[in-house]
Amino acid sequence: MACSVVSVLLCGGCFPEEMLPITYAPEQVYLDVRTPEAFAADHVNAAINLSCDEIEAKASTLIPDKSIEIYVDGRGGQRAEQAIQTLKALGYPHVYMFPYPHVYALP
Repeated sequence: MACSVVSVLLCGGCFPEEMLPITYAPEQVYLDVRTPEAFAADHVNAAINLSCDEIEAKASTLIPDKSIEIYVDGRGGQRAEQAIQTLKALGYPHVYMFPYPHVYALP
């Protein structure tokens, strides 16, 4: 039985072909901008749960290395897009949306 994308991310199991570029590495951060309730239900291992309103105040403390790759999980919604734009405005150049099932960079 194939793993769903969510279960793959939670358990680190087999990767569907479209997920192969994603690896767990110290030079990557997974930022989850969903509600605490949604985050508690399921999230990427080692993800940071932070609301869009908190990003400007807390990003430099939680993610001091601005060269790090940041994958934002908001299930592809407006919160994720807002978080990406805020992070880029704060000087983080490598910020990507982490929707399901593909990962892509926003301009």
